[in-house]
Amino acid sequence: MIVAGLLLTAAGEVDSQVARLLIYEVPPSQVLTRLQNHGQACVWCGERGRLEPLGGTLSWEPAGCSRCGPLRLRYVRAYLMWARHAVQCTACAGAHCTAGEPFAFRHRVAYEGTGRRRPVICACGCAVGLESPLLRPCTAGIVTLRYSYTGACRAPERGRA
Repeated sequence: MIVAGLLLTAAGEVDSQVARLLIYEVPPSQVLTRLQNHGQACVWCGERGRLEPLGGTLSWEPAGCSRCGPLRLRYVRAYLMWARHAVQCTACAGAHCTAGEPFAFRHRVAYEGTGRRRPVICACGCAVGLESPLLRPCTAGIVTLRYSYTGACRAPERGRA
């Protein structure tokens, strides 16, 4: 089930809930340094300084710096605005939706603003470029910043290669 309250509330009202989704942006603990895993260095750039906790557990306390945190938060907000459109738009379910293009564009700019340029991996495991008109937020299940695309799944094509 989609966390409807999170998707359908005005962006300004959900900042604390949006910030909680930043935990999905943290790299796996296995690739982080000891300092990053214990909240003493930014999980994205490694800088030490003014850090904000991102959640975690008693033994894992990731944090983000004042430069990386806002960039990731901007990306999460853009994703959620795009997802909110996709949830409310019947055209988005089965085909490319021109009304969703501004949301997709803002998402792409925010995503690239975090320093990432690679294609995203959809929920099915397929790689799709950010510029693809078929890409959309995955609105099935709990909101975890995943992607989907319109049309038939291309996963079977990968097995034929």
